[in-house]
Amino acid sequence: MAADAKTVGWIMSGIESALFYLYDGACLVGIMASHVDDLITCSQGPVHETAMKKLADLIFLKEKKGSFRFCGKNIVQNDDFTVTVEHVDAIEAPLTIRSLTKPSARTSTHP
Repeated sequence: MAADAKTVGWIMSGIESALFYLYDGACLVGIMASHVDDLITCSQGPVHETAMKKLADLIFLKEKKGSFRFCGKNIVQNDDFTVTVEHVDAIEAPLTIRSLTKPSARTSTHP
């Protein structure tokens, strides 16, 4: 996927190989993150539209907008274009509490 993204104009981050940037000249117009075979983008404009159409020709893309799940997180793009990310499932999931045995006392050879 990374090679295909680069082919259509996305630039891989030098710090995180799952993070990509898309520029229109010197102006940042898109950010894309990947996880296994899932992508999430935040971008706009004709450069983004062209890059995503070209990427869709190379790999299978299923576009979701508005509200969706990504990597177990609930993503919502609000009417004012802000994005809300929540992970309520982790909070509301039942906890398993395990009994731990008391660690044995350590003996020191130092005076």
